[in-house]
Amino acid sequence: MGLAFADTLLAETDAHITIVDRHGKPGGHWNNAYSFVALHQPSAFYGVSSMPLGSERKDSVSINAGLYELASGPEIISTPSCGRSCCPAGTSTSIAGL
Repeated sequence: MGLAFADTLLAETDAHITIVDRHGKPGGHWNNAYSFVALHQPSAFYGVSSMPLGSERKDSVSINAGLYELASGPEIISTPSCGRSCCPAGTSTSIAGL
């Protein structure tokens, strides 16, 4: 929710945002999640407006077969929408590992 607000603020104003996080890299609590943990809703419901999460593919196996993909923790923290690259140059600062 907070990053979605920051994404919209950066897209619609000339604001500069500083994000302070105790983790050493973007991703919030997903940095601590087990690799087998996945979203409980389709990936398309997550991410930020400027960079959606997922590829809108439907899963073909598992309990989610026929439904849109559920990203895993590693997939979430490896996406550009979870890192600094989603912000226009010079508009954000990330201070991690505090």
